[in-house]
Amino acid sequence: MDNNLNMQQYNNPMPTVEQPKKKTGLIIGIVAAVVALVAVIAIVLVLVLGGSDDIVGKWEAEVEGVTMAFEFKDDNTGSMSVSGFSIATTWELDGDTLTLTMSVLNETTTQEFDVVEISSDTLILSVDGEDQEFKRVK
Repeated sequence: MDNNLNMQQYNNPMPTVEQPKKKTGLIIGIVAAVVALVAVIAIVLVLVLGGSDDIVGKWEAEVEGVTMAFEFKDDNTGSMSVSGFSIATTWELDGDTLTLTMSVLNETTTQEFDVVEISSDTLILSVDGEDQEFKRVK
């Protein structure tokens, strides 16, 4: 019986010594996580800080046969015109809310628009759920 035990010991392979795992996978994972975090931070900064520059310029749309236009200047002044009648405005873009302030007959009025989209040539504003698409005037 002791011989059987000894034979079983010789027939079994030797226990293997576990090799230390390479840290390459861990390092790649950490680098990928850092790159993803930096990308998210960059996108947030562009959306929060860079949005108002995109709106600067002249925009125009046809609304039920009437030409409506906005001009947004760098100093947050501008104008709104409807069929050639122009009103001086000041404007503020806070996130996705555009606020226009204008004086008409010595009364100050404020109008808020939801900004649906701003791109190089398209501005989509929404008031009370109604979207209106403006094109950049070049």
